[in-house]
Amino acid sequence: MAVEIEKLVFLVGGTEATPVIEILSALAPDTPLEIATNLEELQQALTPNSRLITFGSPLIVPKELLDMLNIPAYNIHPGPPEHPGIFPSVFALYAQEEEFGTTIHEMSPRVDEGPIVSVDRFSVSKNIHRLALDTQSFLSVLSLCREIGHDLVTKPRLSPIDETWANKKHTKKEFNALCKLPDDVNPEEFQRRYHAIGEGPDHALEINLFGHRFVLNNQQTHEILRAGQSLERN
Repeated sequence: MAVEIEKLVFLVGGTEATPVIEILSALAPDTPLEIATNLEELQQALTPNSRLITFGSPLIVPKELLDMLNIPAYNIHPGPPEHPGIFPSVFALYAQEEEFGTTIHEMSPRVDEGPIVSVDRFSVSKNIHRLALDTQSFLSVLSLCREIGHDLVTKPRLSPIDETWANKKHTKKEFNALCKLPDDVNPEEFQRRYHAIGEGPDHALEINLFGHRFVLNNQQTHEILRAGQSLERN
């Protein structure tokens, strides 16, 4: 007997997930809905026949919670399969790639390794900056939700497509290394990293000189970013 989805549980990182929740919940208006933002809330919300959908959450869902589910959980990844792991837009910009995208995949205990069920790809303009690419990525996520959303909130399991993850995942350690400029950095490499990383309270280029650590706090009119969102300067 096929298992029916008895509840939608969204694990999210903030208000940026609101449009995603609105699109998907509208496709199953009679299905109860709960939203979690941390592990405690997630543990309280989940039942064995819940459909767990995650987007923008830094929380890695423990294996025991995934194992208790009778149906797969799905994650909406803000990057293409070529960029599993953290901050996919940063690494795509640093690599000066001409294409980007977003991915929906079945969750597994190891991050960004589960079977892929949908991918949306789009062209990237040559001089696009991080905020603009993150905005395009978010619009791509909404497009994916509209495209397969009905299946995502009504079918116990979605069929995998012919897509595979890249072997190398981007990590926080790798991102931090990208933020640290070498002592002999040239103007081209500086601009390449600045273009990809942006500038914000939680991330900025830095350099160690003469035993001191210098962190970029640009007083020009460049955008400051936090989680892909533009911030006003103080």
